Amino acid sequence: MAERSRTGAGIAVPERRNEQGEISRESRSRDSFVDNAKFLAIALVVIGHAVEPLTEGSSMATVLFISIYAFHMPAFVLMAGYLSRGFTATPRQSRRVITTIVVPYLVFEVTFELFKAYFLDGASNEINVADPSYAMWFLCTLFIWRLSAPLWRAMKPATAVVVAVAISVSSGVLALPETLDMYRTLGFLPFFVIGLVLPVERYVALLHTVAVRAAAVLAFAGAVAVAYLLLRSYSLDWLYFTYGYASLGVGDVKGMLARSVILVGAFGLLTAFFALVPRRSVWFTSLGAGSLYVYLLHRYVIKGPEYTGLYDRVEWLHTPSGVAVTVLLGLVLTVVLASGPVRSLFRPLVEPRLDWLFRRG
Repeated sequence: MAERSRTGAGIAVPERRNEQGEISRESRSRDSFVDNAKFLAIALVVIGHAVEPLTEGSSMATVLFISIYAFHMPAFVLMAGYLSRGFTATPRQSRRVITTIVVPYLVFEVTFELFKAYFLDGASNEINVADPSYAMWFLCTLFIWRLSAPLWRAMKPATAVVVAVAISVSSGVLALPETLDMYRTLGFLPFFVIGLVLPVERYVALLHTVAVRAAAVLAFAGAVAVAYLLLRSYSLDWLYFTYGYASLGVGDVKGMLARSVILVGAFGLLTAFFALVPRRSVWFTSLGAGSLYVYLLHRYVIKGPEYTGLYDRVEWLHTPSGVAVTVLLGLVLTVVLASGPVRSLFRPLVEPRLDWLFRRG
């Protein structure tokens, strides 16, 4: 009998049970792999956001930022696609979409806009939930992707991926509205679809070989070298998937070629990332379950110093030692926000119980 992994997240293969119904040792190790991947991925999100204000004055921060942004959100999106494999819009699943995506989005979208208005004099007090604020695009986009999951699953896997890639590459040609962050919704779509249709068992088995892990180390070393030697002079806006090709200053053909290269590079690096994620239980394994808490809460801690001008006032932060300390603080912040006490405190907002809202059955 095969069941979905108990952790309920990531790209792990389904649990395997023996004849007595006990979860196998291999399945338990896969649970650890999932939580490890979730923690490391969200740590990269926090670190990337923390060093972003330093990129204008530090080559080290710029190279680190490019190296992280080249794959960290594609990895998150792929895992989100895997989690959506069983979504068929049943009443129970629809309730989960509302309580774990829609309600947290509305709560943290409104509170962050108020937070921003408080720190920034002259900031607009207008709150537009259809135009996601800093980092909230992911929940907004996840809502759209999750609803579309049955359509992609109805296609042949190869066809679904080809169609998603075509949509992503061609989306930059269009003049899309800012509503619902459509450029990102369409741009990152291939990774969501790959997560939906990926042959997980074979993919995971291939990752955990000595040869692939050695290649993964070389891939990241190469990514850092390419970022330092070639990419520092390019606009970082390419990594955000937020703009059309015209806004990026290139023609449609060049833009589509560049987007194709970015998609291929991102998939290669996210594969290298998963190959290097530990399979066994380590000190941060249990923190992987708190990834959504980290994602929603870290924005206030990261943007507060930026809004108050701290990054500009403290020139030392732009030095190599300052960047290193910023990375360390980002990791510490991830650990704190994923901890049990923080999750207990904010659970009513992040994972609200809304039984009163739904009918029984």
